[in-house]
Amino acid sequence: MKIRKNLFLLLMLFLLMTLLSGCSLIKEPTKKDVKNALVSLGYLPDESKEDKREGYSYEISIIEAKTSSGKNKADVKATLVEKFGYVKYSQTFTMSFNLKNNKETWVFDDKSLVLQSEKAELTKKITPKEASKLVRNHIFTVEGKTIYADEIRSVKAGEEWTTDNEKLTSAVRYEVHAEQGMYSTDFVADMVFTYVIDHSNYTGQWTITQDTVDESSIGHQYATLYNVNIDTSALAFYIKTQSVPLYFMGVTYTSGDDDVKIRNVTVDQVEPEEKVELEIPTRFDFLVGDALSISVSAMVKFHFTKKWEPYYVYNLEITDVQGNWTGTWTGNMNDGRESVNIDFESFYNGGEPMAVVEVDSLDPDKGRYSWRAKLVEYKPLKDNYMRLDFYEWIKLPANKDEYGYCNFSGSVKDNVWSSEFEWQDFRLKKAN
Repeated sequence: MKIRKNLFLLLMLFLLMTLLSGCSLIKEPTKKDVKNALVSLGYLPDESKEDKREGYSYEISIIEAKTSSGKNKADVKATLVEKFGYVKYSQTFTMSFNLKNNKETWVFDDKSLVLQSEKAELTKKITPKEASKLVRNHIFTVEGKTIYADEIRSVKAGEEWTTDNEKLTSAVRYEVHAEQGMYSTDFVADMVFTYVIDHSNYTGQWTITQDTVDESSIGHQYATLYNVNIDTSALAFYIKTQSVPLYFMGVTYTSGDDDVKIRNVTVDQVEPEEKVELEIPTRFDFLVGDALSISVSAMVKFHFTKKWEPYYVYNLEITDVQGNWTGTWTGNMNDGRESVNIDFESFYNGGEPMAVVEVDSLDPDKGRYSWRAKLVEYKPLKDNYMRLDFYEWIKLPANKDEYGYCNFSGSVKDNVWSSEFEWQDFRLKKAN
């Protein structure tokens, strides 16, 4: 009986130890354990601290997990696959874990991690828009000369793109048009774009890593901007800012005056012929207030740097004038004893505007007579003051009095031209 009792006790002790041993066994380290380990060493962003990245995702896979004979240590081989930007980035690690004293939690040995392999591959290609932007901002060397980004006028990608997902590259042939000074350069270049990973920020960017220029494709001609195609709006602004003087009927106007506008600018077509200085015949109008338009011809000097730019206006000549005097004025003078008709000529004779004055007098010694007169003063900014002086007879009065003419001077108000002198009482109204 005693032997049986001892055997029973031994059996119970064995079963108890087995049960205790079974309770101490836990599963191998999990993906969560691996994740915590990678976060602690900075391989993964800490999502608990809201360190999330837009467009970023990852996946952890455990390839193998082995525990030691004592069940208190585990060796793990795992893969981390991250996706961000244009790539999928894979890394394979080995790492070790130890059980805590309570035998329930795996603790990462932070000195055990070994990066065994890493690999990146493209998940999408560079877009033509992104590539063209890089080419436009690139610096090329063509025939030993540097072509800077601000000299590139246009780029065009070919149809055949070659992409190497593992090398993170994309290649295509580009047509480039550049302009330097008076000449342009056209060439073809084989471009290679490489996606450079910035893993610390979970992103990356495309860069140009090769720009092989096809020497046989290089061609030169005059630059587009070297062709003389003057922007007349810009030229009008330039003339306005230069305060160019113009003398007309006793008054000097300048293009920079507040009451003066520059309008209707036209230029002659000229060929540059490899020059960098040009004199271009130009025409424009001085508009003074709302009542005077002076058409002029002038010479404008231009200089070419990156485009043709004006730098001097000279040799102004008046070619035509139009003002509020234009038309026919009718009325009377000398207390109504004489009716007057003044018809301004519609052309400009290179001097003052001319007019024909006809007078029909009740005095039989005068009768109907006429003469030509010239406008010698006109001040549109001072009540449209006008002065019309005798020039030559057309028809003498009946009494043949060669001094029987009169001059007209005064301001125009409400479309009525009236005398500035009390002894001369003419009032003339402009016909519609």
